[in-house]
Amino acid sequence: AIKKVLEDNFLLNEEIHSEALLFKNLWLDAEAKLCSISYKARFDRMKIQMEQIRMKESQ
Repeated sequence: AIKKVLEDNFLLNEEIHSEALLFKNLWLDAEAKLCSISYKARFDRMKIQMEQIRMKESQ
């Protein structure tokens, strides 16, 4: 989803150089991966916190 938004916001002339297109695609892939890693880390922290709460409640 983020890649689609970024692509829509960074439309370039159709006569783009292949090297520029390569770097644009690499940048978009890196941004998408960074977002994915960030959300995965948040999700994992949330799971850990929920488990800690469950453990405290069961004591």
